[in-house]
Amino acid sequence: MAERAKWLTACLHVCLLHAASVAARSARQDALSSSPVVGLEPCTAANCKLPKCFCSGTAPPGGLTPKQVPQIVMLTFDDNVNAQVYSFQKEILNGQFRNPNGCPMTATFYVCHEYTDYYTVQLLHSQRNEIADHSITHRTPTTWWANASAAEWQNEVGGMRTILEMFGNIPGKDVHGFRAPFLQTGGDREFGVLQELGFEYESSMPTCKYRDPPMYPYTLDYASTEECMVPPCPKNSYPGLWEVPLVGLESERTGQCYSMVDAFTPTSVEDAYAFLSANFRRHYETNRAPFGIFMHAAWFLQHPNVSFPALERLLGELAAMDDVWMVSVAQMLDWMRQPQSLETVKTFAPFACSGPAPPPAPCAESAANNCHFAGDTGRLCADYGGAKRRPMPCGAREEHYMRTCSPCPAKYPWYGNPEGK
Repeated sequence: MAERAKWLTACLHVCLLHAASVAARSARQDALSSSPVVGLEPCTAANCKLPKCFCSGTAPPGGLTPKQVPQIVMLTFDDNVNAQVYSFQKEILNGQFRNPNGCPMTATFYVCHEYTDYYTVQLLHSQRNEIADHSITHRTPTTWWANASAAEWQNEVGGMRTILEMFGNIPGKDVHGFRAPFLQTGGDREFGVLQELGFEYESSMPTCKYRDPPMYPYTLDYASTEECMVPPCPKNSYPGLWEVPLVGLESERTGQCYSMVDAFTPTSVEDAYAFLSANFRRHYETNRAPFGIFMHAAWFLQHPNVSFPALERLLGELAAMDDVWMVSVAQMLDWMRQPQSLETVKTFAPFACSGPAPPPAPCAESAANNCHFAGDTGRLCADYGGAKRRPMPCGAREEHYMRTCSPCPAKYPWYGNPEGK
């Protein structure tokens, strides 16, 4: 039990470390010099048509006016899924907040591997939440991701999808999207791998320029008007691959633009609520582009009794509105491909909870395997010297636990060995 407690403490430390790193990066982004990606053929209504293509910009899809658009809200969580953060998440996703068709709200989880509880991942998926890819290692420094080769991106992204399939029992076809660690994209090496692996969307590129009115998601067939705040950004064409931008969140108190909610440090429940509510209103009262509440659940741990009640208050207000829909990123993109007005969205199949049947429930919790990997688990360090930027074994200094409905693997799954052979 003492070793398990030490492991859970390490898990919490990693959650807070990842959240703090992205928060610090996000808070600096509005000061960066940025420019749109150029070089590709311009996107026009003539060469880019739904459902396969949509130009970057602030106009609603399908010729809808803003007043005809259902206001979509996407709640997303980055990093590992574990007991510390799930205690908050299950309170939000217990059915208390519902959409106008009576279905419970859903969320998207961008999952990285270390310290993740795959029983809980499968449970979330069975409740119609989206499980997406956030890499295996989430390694530092952030420059590793900017410089990683296509093969390294393949190992991180494809390997994590394999882990989700094998130990979370999430079908690969249900892993639609990817978000890069620290929002550090890898340019064409990353995006080329995502298209090769058949991902439907990427969501790592922040915009502070297009926040009033906000930017809609778009495909990467043609030149994008979104600024490149965290280079390298993609320069090539990726037909049909969607980019879901992280539209900047403004704070009237600090005067800053944030990509992630947890980059904002609230002074009180009212301050946190005002921050969330004002940014929602900017979407709702302008062009009704999908509003993203992009966050690490560690925000709740960093500001106990402040951030969580503020979010609950906002979600309660949104659930009472008949023109607001709280859905996953994948569901939002279903709407982007087939835009529905407020008059027809209540019968839109991707937003329904009556069918098709939800994914299978996990095993009985008492039947889940609690896998313990002591000593040399195969965890990797990295050598960043010169051209030798490759992962290397750290030796016998790590131990891990992993809960799953699948049989325990021989080794702790990791970069280069996602199956744990």
